[in-house]
Amino acid sequence: MNMINTKSENSISADMLIALLVPAVIAVYYYGARAAVIIVVSVIVCIFTDLICFKLRGKSASDFDVSTIVTGLTISLMMSAAVPYYAVITADVFAIIICKHAFGGRKNAIFNGAAAAFLFTSICFPSEMLNYPRPSVHIGLSSDAVLNTALFPSMSKSVALSNDAVSGSFIDLLVGKFCGPMGTGFTILFLISAVFLMLRRSVSAIAFCSQFVVVVVGTLIYCKFNLSYAMAVLCSGMIIFGMIFLSCDYTTMPKTRSSRFIFGLLTGVLTLIFRFYAGAENPIIYAIIIAAPIGIELDKKMISFSKIISEYQAKKASVVSKNGATPNTDESGLNNEQQ
Repeated sequence: MNMINTKSENSISADMLIALLVPAVIAVYYYGARAAVIIVVSVIVCIFTDLICFKLRGKSASDFDVSTIVTGLTISLMMSAAVPYYAVITADVFAIIICKHAFGGRKNAIFNGAAAAFLFTSICFPSEMLNYPRPSVHIGLSSDAVLNTALFPSMSKSVALSNDAVSGSFIDLLVGKFCGPMGTGFTILFLISAVFLMLRRSVSAIAFCSQFVVVVVGTLIYCKFNLSYAMAVLCSGMIIFGMIFLSCDYTTMPKTRSSRFIFGLLTGVLTLIFRFYAGAENPIIYAIIIAAPIGIELDKKMISFSKIISEYQAKKASVVSKNGATPNTDESGLNNEQQ
């Protein structure tokens, strides 16, 4: 059937949590106490919303798992450091209630909660969600402090509008020193995290590598091998972050190797389309939301096909065993039964 043996869900979530804690610390270093408060609020709201939903559904609190903390932390890192707290809370509640419990729990979800919640909140509060302070600008905790802070479009949007003009050094691009979501720009760190998670079997190497190669090669071709422009595209727009923590979510990830490969290719192609032809600011979000249910359907088709093959082989083996021996083949290529 070509199924992939995976670790327990809590073990995978624990690895994801470890990988997310480092960019969370760097986000606090870049943006100060407000970033820390956004992270804490997001995690706490996700936990309480999850527990309330379990209670309303008549489920035991023991059904709570680490993935809820991962969802809260992921959502917070996708936010602007200047985002209002009500926008963060809206995203958290949407992720837990609509994307998780409305489908009957995490195992039945068809969308990554953090990705869908970010998209929903961006539609509801576009100006609050998609304007960003510069790195190293520490904003106060109050709403007035945000009003008194200069905010700018993300580098992803600026690069898309200018088409080839890139500001900032190569090193700045790699370490996330540009305007954008406060915890998704640390490209070097995320590539190291990807290797760590793949070695730990918490992220599918097949899915990640296939979409990574498609996006990198496609970007280089579209940018006519302008390396600075290509780097700006790849380091912004949550692309690498999204590949690891959103698209490789074990819940919505296909379960067979062939499905994962196709899923990775599809996600990569969709990311390129939304980035270069639709001008999306965060193209990986749209790609993941479209590809996730397709990946689930691919799984069903692949498993059904594998089942048909297995049943055919079992039937053939049964016929052979009833005949008492494996049919021999002569030089003409015809077995004895055919003769």
